Amino acid sequence: MGTCDCAVVQERVIVPEAVTVKEQIVVPDTVTVKARVSVPAIVQKPKFIPDPSWGNLDECPDNDIWFVVTDDKPTTFEDYIFVQYSSFNVKSYKIDWGDGSEIYTAIAPTTTNITNHKYLKGTGRIDTNGREFWIMKVTYELHSIDYPHYIYPNGYVYVNYPQKIFNIAPYKYIVFGKNLRKFEFSTFDIATFPLEAIKFLSDTIDMIPSFPYNKTRLKYILHAGDTLKLTKLIGYRFRNGVCQDLSDIQIEGGEFGEYLWGCENQTRGKVDLSKMKVSSDNRWSHCFYGTGQMVEEVIMPQEPFTGTYVRNCFYNCISLRKLVLPKSMPNVEDALGFLQNCKQLYDFELPSDFGSKGNGLILTMQYVPKTMRLDLKNTKIRCLVWSSEREHSSIGLIGLTFSSESPFDYQISNAHLYFQFAPLSYDAIIEIFNQLPNFKGESVRVININGCAGTSELTEEDIKIATDKNWQVIGV
Repeated sequence: MGTCDCAVVQERVIVPEAVTVKEQIVVPDTVTVKARVSVPAIVQKPKFIPDPSWGNLDECPDNDIWFVVTDDKPTTFEDYIFVQYSSFNVKSYKIDWGDGSEIYTAIAPTTTNITNHKYLKGTGRIDTNGREFWIMKVTYELHSIDYPHYIYPNGYVYVNYPQKIFNIAPYKYIVFGKNLRKFEFSTFDIATFPLEAIKFLSDTIDMIPSFPYNKTRLKYILHAGDTLKLTKLIGYRFRNGVCQDLSDIQIEGGEFGEYLWGCENQTRGKVDLSKMKVSSDNRWSHCFYGTGQMVEEVIMPQEPFTGTYVRNCFYNCISLRKLVLPKSMPNVEDALGFLQNCKQLYDFELPSDFGSKGNGLILTMQYVPKTMRLDLKNTKIRCLVWSSEREHSSIGLIGLTFSSESPFDYQISNAHLYFQFAPLSYDAIIEIFNQLPNFKGESVRVININGCAGTSELTEEDIKIATDKNWQVIGV
């Protein structure tokens, strides 16, 4: 594979001083907890502003896609800038390369069609940042718009032109005309390129084009109106974008599947998925995993969730404050990492039937700060972890009920029930001891109550309630 000299750009980022917010958190249901919480201020970054020398790109006609091509590394060769474009099954289209040349495909092929173009240095204009640029305009004929757009702006395969290179596209900014709405088959997946923003002039599209995971600098998805409505959603397409702000995107429909996740700086503000359907596979694996640096409120689809798998959903969403779950989630069995490390999540409710019809629930919710009872009286527990941090031991789980048929046959942190530093009172611990199933004649089960509020009041007779049922009690 050929090599390409890449410029290393060093950026100096000036970050405002952190803001410390002191909050008094009042938790209802007879328990009042006062805590001083240091919450980093979320600084709203400005929207992407196109370079004024590029002109008014919002004038992009309804059937066009306009690309700003720049000479940014690594797309620049010694004396030219290399571009690929591929589109098929859309009847016909024309490309005005912006350097005085153009190409027209009267009948687009039904297989991949790659168009290569070289921008010679000195044929473009210079923008306010000193970059040479061209406005590349792709026009689709009207009868092509009703078809799904198979668009590959960076080409589609390895090519030998003029040398074997991994497809690199020097696009900085892309604007989609109002009639361009069907992007299910449009992908940027094969390229590494300096794209910073895309803009949709339509107020409704089916879905966001696919982007390669962690290979672009895409920071902004823009639109012309107040909101952008998506009629479909494929989870991995949100994972792959590196977007600073999606809070003004409405999800009007489509299926919600697994792997709705991304990099730490992806989703900011509120994400409303309430009008979506649950995907047929009924798996919510890793939803919002790793996006927690920004997202503050999430409303999940409100139809009943009948799946068994919600592993690592909302894991490490450290800025999440409010979560609205479906009203019914009866079959959940694997909830490893569910809500784990959501250290500001005070506003949420688990559905009353959470895991009640499953074969056994594994649930880990370390460091969730909401002070609450967990009523799972109809749910069979295999393993449950709800611990607090030592410095926040007055916040968290204050009571638990579960099914007497709970098998407790799975361990995490060498325990079947793990409540370290939880604010469980003496009465709450005794309530749990009394519910523990009897496992005499079986392998020993383990409950860890180290550092819990009521541990110091336990007597030998109290502990014997658990040990007589073949439970080992840790932390007394």
